[in-house]
Amino acid sequence: MLRVFLLWLGICLAVLDGEAATLAAEAEATAPATTLTVAQKVPRPRYKRYGRRRRLRRARRKARLERKKAPRRKGVITVDPPVRN
Repeated sequence: MLRVFLLWLGICLAVLDGEAATLAAEAEATAPATTLTVAQKVPRPRYKRYGRRRRLRRARRKARLERKKAPRRKGVITVDPPVRN
């Protein structure tokens, strides 16, 4: 029963969609020409230097952080235990 219902639903949707498509095509044909001159979106150019600049900036930042790091301490650091009253 479910298959029959789904088949009937699919046929109805196909017929309704076909009618809607023909109505839309007729409406487009009778539409004034001013609606056809809508400005299309122009894709933004992807410049090659953006990726390279990002890599260089990242490397520069990493090098700066490496310079700021304190040199590794040699030996053992001893700390006095806390004194309680």
